[in-house]
Amino acid sequence: MIDLAEMEARIKGMSPAKRAELSHLARHQLARAWLPQPGPQSDAYFAEADETLYGGAAGGGKTDLLLGLATTRHLRSVIYRRQSTDLSTIWNRLMAITEGRRTKINASTRKMSLADGRFIEFGHLEKPNSEKTWQGNAHDLYGFDEAAQLDEAKVLFVIQWLRSTAEGQRKRVVFATNPPIPEFDASGQLVDTGTGAWLKEWFGPWLDDRHPNPAKAGELRWCYMRTDGDRYTTVWVDGPGAYDAETGKELVGYTQADVEGGKVSVAISRTFIKSLLKDNAFLRNTGYAAKLSNTPEPLKSLLLNGTFTLKVEDHPFQVIPTQWVLEAQERWHDRNRAGGIHLLKQLVLSGDVAQGGMDTTVLASLLETDYFEEPFAQPGRLTPTGNEITSLILVKRRDGSLVVLDGTGGWAGSARDQLANDHQITAEMCIASEGAHEWTDDNRYKLVTVRTAMWWGFRKALDPKSQFKIALPPSSRLTTQLTTPLFFIRKNELWVESKDEVRKRLSGSSTDEADAVIQAWRYRDQALADRFRFVPDVVARIVHGATPKTMREMQHQAVEFDDPLKDFR
Repeated sequence: MIDLAEMEARIKGMSPAKRAELSHLARHQLARAWLPQPGPQSDAYFAEADETLYGGAAGGGKTDLLLGLATTRHLRSVIYRRQSTDLSTIWNRLMAITEGRRTKINASTRKMSLADGRFIEFGHLEKPNSEKTWQGNAHDLYGFDEAAQLDEAKVLFVIQWLRSTAEGQRKRVVFATNPPIPEFDASGQLVDTGTGAWLKEWFGPWLDDRHPNPAKAGELRWCYMRTDGDRYTTVWVDGPGAYDAETGKELVGYTQADVEGGKVSVAISRTFIKSLLKDNAFLRNTGYAAKLSNTPEPLKSLLLNGTFTLKVEDHPFQVIPTQWVLEAQERWHDRNRAGGIHLLKQLVLSGDVAQGGMDTTVLASLLETDYFEEPFAQPGRLTPTGNEITSLILVKRRDGSLVVLDGTGGWAGSARDQLANDHQITAEMCIASEGAHEWTDDNRYKLVTVRTAMWWGFRKALDPKSQFKIALPPSSRLTTQLTTPLFFIRKNELWVESKDEVRKRLSGSSTDEADAVIQAWRYRDQALADRFRFVPDVVARIVHGATPKTMREMQHQAVEFDDPLKDFR
């Protein structure tokens, strides 16, 4: 497909007669109220994907794409922005596009009916439970303008009613957006809340430069969504069809009854098409690019280049700098390319436990040479008691590693007892709310709680100046969780904000993966020390008659060694 500039050049090079002939041939198309521009906007307009991410730079024609689809291709459309006050400009543009075609409008509720039977309405998803007002309200187009500003859970909730009873009507979801833009609080401090990070999860093959199977712009990829506790996971699959939600295995011979009964997950298609200001003929020569070029970084790269992978400036009180996490993840890639990871022994298996509810049980595995394996997550509904948690630990534990459980709130108590009584495994209980009585290296600030000491200790270990070379798995979710918590100073005390405060800024999501990782690091030295404790060998069993019970007791006792000079006079 030729781009807009080439098409303009060809038309300008035509003779008046040829240009008149072209206008005659295109008269029906030119009579339409809205047409997509050649290039990325047309690619997105005609994209076959069930869910399309379109956008990037400011001025790329994102909002117009949504309005064009609603007025020309779909029967029942809804377009969302985060706040109701954001809808005025879009409504005015819709009024201009539909001039002479409207049969009914309601400017206060922003609903419109067109003469050809199409219905368009606008909505916002800012206030708590605002998504619930759309329950059961079916549409065949869900458009999200500036989707990076929206909450993932609310978006996922409303699109459950994507349907149509009209035969042959296309049904799709379109996300039109710039990259996530940093927000500032009332004092002017930068707040990196992680808002919009979910787009990188949903469209990872296009947006994540470390994705193991990257995709080209416009390429179709297939996936299904799975709920894991308080998180939503995209499971990428080979193609269309039905899959087992837990295992990801493709199912053959499934029936419509299986689909309707929720026994299978049917794959959907996704794609990403990037748009830039130069692709919009209406704005590219207006001086808008010059205006954006004078914007301070990082906004300039975000708005002018549409860079989704750019990390904005850290908050001044961010506990763990983002660059340190990215460097640890790069080491993880380097270590995997070098090979030999399978030879490393497991030092610590750390569990952030959820028994039922919407949270998630996460196990983080720390290996020798400070290498973290990818966290293992299980929805809390699948680990309602200590039995299920114990089973997971037995499966994931190896090499006699130290088991550590988050004991805050007492949720892990039953698993601890079962491990000890039935499997002779002593699990350490980490109580984040307990007093730590530790200090920063300069002895200036007291780290009052175990939670604060854990986070600050991991910060020190990730510091490029430290002796450690931690390797972290390249998870954007883990990156967001590790870089969201802030610290504050109260007199001579240093505090890391509470988990509940962090959860608010993560739109309700927990920092369970990060908590499991830093908890594992907290017990690293103890795990290494355990490796050097005396372990009774075959001599103790055969010569001294040690039993399994006494051997376990001896593992935690000092051992008296022979003194070759004890009888020396």
